[in-house]
Amino acid sequence: MNASGGVPVTCKSCGHIFEGNYCNRCGEKVYTRHDSTMLHLVEESAHFITHFEGSFFNTLKALTVPGKLATDYCNGIRKRYFKPISFFLLVIVLYLLFPLAEGLNQRLSYHLVNPFYGGYATKKLERILQHTGLTVQQASDIFHQKSEKASKFFLLILIPASALILQMFTFKKHRLFFDQVILATEINTIFILLAFFILSLFIKLFSVLVHFFATVNSGFFEAFMALILVPLIFLYIYRAIRRFYGFKGLQAALLTVAFIILYGFFFQFIYKFLLFEVVIWQVH
Repeated sequence: MNASGGVPVTCKSCGHIFEGNYCNRCGEKVYTRHDSTMLHLVEESAHFITHFEGSFFNTLKALTVPGKLATDYCNGIRKRYFKPISFFLLVIVLYLLFPLAEGLNQRLSYHLVNPFYGGYATKKLERILQHTGLTVQQASDIFHQKSEKASKFFLLILIPASALILQMFTFKKHRLFFDQVILATEINTIFILLAFFILSLFIKLFSVLVHFFATVNSGFFEAFMALILVPLIFLYIYRAIRRFYGFKGLQAALLTVAFIILYGFFFQFIYKFLLFEVVIWQVH
């Protein structure tokens, strides 16, 4: 027997009259006495932990095979995985909680020397300093504080931007834009995991080793690690594109090169410029 015992129930959320355990208009559940017991609370907690753990590690495992997560998800295999956008946001939150590098949330001083818009940023900062009476250090501190909050959500624009680039080069495949967004989400997740977690952690660990065993220049090592990132990202995107679209080797390689060039330009200049604009007006 269902929770309502076959008797019409008035939904407490939307006022709709229905029969069954869930409102067929808004989805609100009919709660029983068991739902208000400590036992039920324990059951729900256990279910959340086991479900979270299973889907989280299944998603991580799928990400080790380029294009598998996006291909499975777009083909309707979704139950076993974290939702790609939710997983991306989780990675962003972890990055902001444990920042190993400042590539996604850079300080004001970076924007002032950016080769694309540094002059514009400097003039805008000067106007703000004159208007508010703040010092450069005070403005920088406020900027960094505001940027930490804004970047968490602003990073989401990387996904539609990446999807548009993919759509531009693969329109003959007639994939839904939803599909492009899912692949773009996988690519951006891998980019952040590789660049700002895995490689950044190696750099931090090496810096500790250099402190005790000063045999290699740390600046050289950081440059060396940066050179590793591009081939790794290229290989991942190349294999993901082959799996997802079914392109042949040369075609997939050319698309990968074009994607990385356009993505790099967007990330280094457009995304960071837009982030600067969003944050700088909050400095007062």
